[in-house]
Amino acid sequence: YEVLLVLANHYRNMKLGTGTREDFCTAIERMQLRCSKSISEIRAGEQGDTYYVKLPVGSSNSRFLEMHLRSGGNSRDPHRCLAVYFFWDEDSRQVVVGWLPSHLENRLT
Repeated sequence: YEVLLVLANHYRNMKLGTGTREDFCTAIERMQLRCSKSISEIRAGEQGDTYYVKLPVGSSNSRFLEMHLRSGGNSRDPHRCLAVYFFWDEDSRQVVVGWLPSHLENRLT
């Protein structure tokens, strides 16, 4: 739940200009997480709809889960890995979380 709070507060504030990137980075570093791009859209397409969510829910509009917060290391073992996939929706000015808590499939898994 703390990861979601960091996204809802620190990340959102950073995107809105009321918080700083440093505040967000400090918050995730305390949790021993890192934030990065999830996968390229080309490689994501190899996984079908796995890296996409419908927004608004029930619509045919697909949105790419471009970012993720991950626990340290390269493990994709669900017992050792935390991965939260999300994107920033500029229209609604909110963070949209599309998948958690495990790593999504890719050509390495």
